[in-house]
Parts: sequence; C-alpha cells; structure tokens
Amino acid sequence: MKSNQNQSDAFLLHATKFKESSLLCVFFSKDFGKVSAVAKGARSKKSKFQVLTVPGAIFKISFSGKNDLKTLTSCESTETIDIKGPNFKIYLYLNEIILKLLESYESMPHVYENLVNIFKFLDGHKNESIEFELRQFEYMLISELGYGFNIDKDVEGRNIDSKSKYSFNPQLGFSKGEKGQKILGQHIINFLKNNFKDPETRFSIKMIMRAAIENIIEKPLSSREVFK
Repeated sequence: MKSNQNQSDAFLLHATKFKESSLLCVFFSKDFGKVSAVAKGARSKKSKFQVLTVPGAIFKISFSGKNDLKTLTSCESTETIDIKGPNFKIYLYLNEIILKLLESYESMPHVYENLVNIFKFLDGHKNESIEFELRQFEYMLISELGYGFNIDKDVEGRNIDSKSKYSFNPQLGFSKGEKGQKILGQHIINFLKNNFKDPETRFSIKMIMRAAIENIIEKPLSSREVFK
C-alpha cells in the first residue's frame, strides 16, 4: 500500500450520487472520525465498490488525498450486522446523529466502539432493552462532545430526589421549582439504576436526551419523520 494512503475500520453514514458514475460517501471511521470520500465509478455494474450497498456492514476502507474530500481507493466488508424491522429505524437515526453532530477528521474511537456495540445489540434485541441502550449511547455521545450534564444531581449539587419534580435545561441540568416541563425524580433515578420497564420513565429520559441533542445539532433530524 502506498504510504500516502490511510486505512481504518468504518461505517458508511451517507452516500449521494456524484458526477456520472461515482458516489460521494461519508464514513465514520475508527481512526480518523468522519471522513468524506469519492468512490469513483461506484455506480457502474462492475465496480469494486458495489459492496457499499450492503446495509449494516463494517468496512475496512483505504483513502488518499490532501484535501478534505478524499478519494476512496479500496473498501472491503469485514462484517455484516443484520438489523431488521423497527430496529432498522434506530440504525438510521444513529447514523444521522453521528453524521450531523461530529466534526470531520476528529478521531473518536470510544464513540466508534460504542456505536459498533449498539449496532450489534440491535441485532436480536427489542423493547425497553433497546431503548435503554439507545439512551445510554446518546448520553455518552453528548458527554464526549463536551455537552454533558450531571444526571444524578441537580444544578445545586443535591442528589436527585425521587418524589420531587424537575425542569431540564440542556446547558445546566436539572432544577427544582423552575417553570417548564416537569420530570419526576424517580424517572431519573430509574435510568441511573438501569430500570427501564416503566413507560413513563422511558418517555421522560427520551425527552431529556432529545432536548440535549437538539441543543447542539444545527439541522433537524430527518430520521424522526421515519419514526412518525
């Protein structure tokens, strides 16, 4: 392999048509973060890049180039995660938040490994166990990006009280006695204790994470329309 080429494990986040027969691809790679690369001739029938059409695949990619837009030189599928039914909507959602929240060429191996783990969890699990893993991933991602908030204490540094109600500010955290949406402390405690069976708990934590993500994302999430 040429010395000016870079290689990494990666997921394909998004691909669009580029020129006559190519694809403009955005990958999330383990070693280089989010990478944009042109797969030349990928739309032709005999292309070596036809493997890019496999959903849920983990690739070993090689790319080169001095500019932000790289040239994809090789792409090999090393593993395929079989994600079906409603879980595929979650897969699309996770791809989109990675695409829209992460900066290009900023290595985040911890996020990458967690993403691999949750994709594998989507294959074979359902119901509240999926929701819990998803909320945990969202909180981890928010924290990795520097927008984390204290989830076991309020803004005054006091432990969350199970019987009190709280408002949530993505930039500050949880406050007692403030105007706005009221979240029962027990729901927050349930999340901390890995107890996600209660539908009201799942709804409250979903709203918390949604507010936190919307606080840092620049464009609305189109995958939410898929859920509707």
